[in-house]
Amino acid sequence: MIESDSLKLYLVRHAKAKKDYENPARPLSEKGVKDAEKLAKFLKEHSITPSVIIHSGILRAKETAEIINKSLSIELAVDKTLGPSFDPFVYADRLKSEIKEDTMMVGHMPYLANLVCLMLTGTPNSFLIEFKTCSVVCLERKGLDDWYLDWMITPKLL
Repeated sequence: MIESDSLKLYLVRHAKAKKDYENPARPLSEKGVKDAEKLAKFLKEHSITPSVIIHSGILRAKETAEIINKSLSIELAVDKTLGPSFDPFVYADRLKSEIKEDTMMVGHMPYLANLVCLMLTGTPNSFLIEFKTCSVVCLERKGLDDWYLDWMITPKLL
């Protein structure tokens, strides 16, 4: 049997959070909860089932991941290196060596946009997409290093 190097990476920006002055912990707003529920429904209806959902541990990302996971019922994990200002090269390296199964990451800007750009162009400094809250970008790896944009969905389309 030939082992496939194909991998899907689902990158989700957390849903809309309350403003800092409303609640400094920044939990999801009412709109954020509704958008995350719509996204979760879309993912389930389209049989999108990564092996794990990894989130940053920051409340708005955690809540978004938990809402999605209510529909998907898969493993949830925390990785604090998915914070807004972390180095996307860390995950790019992990995607080559450690991550072998389809994975969903729920995180923040500018990290997610930098990671998408890094995977597609080799540089984390150019912004190819506007990553709106509760959007998901699906990247697919074919081979060991060849990444492609498979699809993207925003809450307005759901």
